[in-house]
Amino acid sequence: MLTLYKRFYWFFVKFGGNLTSRWYLHSPPSGRRMLNTIDYQIIIFLINFTTKFEAELFYFSFILHLTLIMGYLFD
Repeated sequence: MLTLYKRFYWFFVKFGGNLTSRWYLHSPPSGRRMLNTIDYQIIIFLINFTTKFEAELFYFSFILHLTLIMGYLFD
């Protein structure tokens, strides 16, 4: 039984030229190159997704500490 990764690979090997030609100005990519492109897109998405929440967590922590300090000073 093929894993999901291999199924996507064979799908893009067979249909990659027809499905992805609008994404490229040059010749359509091969299946392996298209799969690498998808891998990079997933990795970039995960990096952006996690860093977004890291930034929000930093601001949340900063505001929490600020309110604790202000509460301590003016209590």
